[in-house]
Amino acid sequence: MAYLKWHIEILKTLILTLLLLFVLLIYAVNRDVAILEDVLNTEFCGTINPMDDASEFALLGKKLFKANCATCHNKNMKDRLTGPPLMNAVKDWAAYPKDDLYRWINNPMKLIADGHPRATELWNEWGPSEMTAFPNLTEVEIDAIFEYVDLMSN
Repeated sequence: MAYLKWHIEILKTLILTLLLLFVLLIYAVNRDVAILEDVLNTEFCGTINPMDDASEFALLGKKLFKANCATCHNKNMKDRLTGPPLMNAVKDWAAYPKDDLYRWINNPMKLIADGHPRATELWNEWGPSEMTAFPNLTEVEIDAIFEYVDLMSN
């Protein structure tokens, strides 16, 4: 009987060890994949990576773009997705005060309701899809996003 208990304890220890090794393996693989994606930046494999010489400000913009914009705007900045390409966004708003672009990003439906010409133009082209409002993005953060967009567009 003691012999059987001893084997059961060894078996339990072995199973727990294997389970721990499996969890560590999954963690290591996921971590390595994330590191490789950042290092290789696979969207630019075989070409010059514009992020190689990016400023800290553009890197902040990249992080903010991925967290807030990438769901709807194409990461190549040139092609349409759920939302328009951002390559010319700043230029397209240049006829208006820069504050209007900030207000658009913070609360687009308010700008449409106010009858802003550029906001109305975007609504007429892209509606009834509404751009998500980002009221928590500061002007500096929005500028960082567009620094990243500009870097990726060239």
